[in-house]
Amino acid sequence: MRTSIDTPPGKLTLVAASEAHYGFWLYRNVAINHWRGDLTSEGVAKLAELTSGRLQECPEGVASIHWVDAGVSLPSAQVRSRLSEIIARYPGHIMSVGAVIESEGFVASALRSALTGIVLLAPKKIPVRVFGKLDALASWLPDVHQRTTGVSVTSEELATNIRKAIGRPSI
Repeated sequence: MRTSIDTPPGKLTLVAASEAHYGFWLYRNVAINHWRGDLTSEGVAKLAELTSGRLQECPEGVASIHWVDAGVSLPSAQVRSRLSEIIARYPGHIMSVGAVIESEGFVASALRSALTGIVLLAPKKIPVRVFGKLDALASWLPDVHQRTTGVSVTSEELATNIRKAIGRPSI
C-alpha cells in the first residue's frame, strides 16, 4: 500500500493506513505517524512491522514523529508497553521522538505523561519532546535530526510534509 507524493527534495510516502485509526508515512528518514483514533494493538503491531522494515530503508536511523488528533484517548497499558518494546528493540534505529498532541486539559496531560513513560522505559535515552503545535515541533527537530542521524531537514520541509500527511494544509 505505498502511495507517494513528490515533495522535493524527497517523497512523502503513505506506507500503511487504517481509516479510523492511523496513517503511517515516511519522508526521507522521518516517520510521520498520524493517530486519528485511539491507539490500538493492531495499529501498534503495524508500526512495529514498519519500524523493522525501515532498518534497511533508513540505515542511518529515523526520527519518529507522532501526531495525535484531538479526541484520542489514553492508550491502554498493553499498547503503552508494546510501544516501549518497539523503542527498546531498535535502540540504534529510532534516534528521536517528537509528538504533537492536539488535545487540551487532562487528556493532553495524560497523553504527554504516557509518551514520556514509554520513552523512559527504553534502554537507550533518546531525545523526546511533546508539543501542542506543529511549528514548535518543526523548529525543534532539524538540529536534533542532523545530530542523531546526520541527515539534514529543514523546518519548512517538516511542516509541509506533516501537514500533507495529516491532511491539514492550513495548520
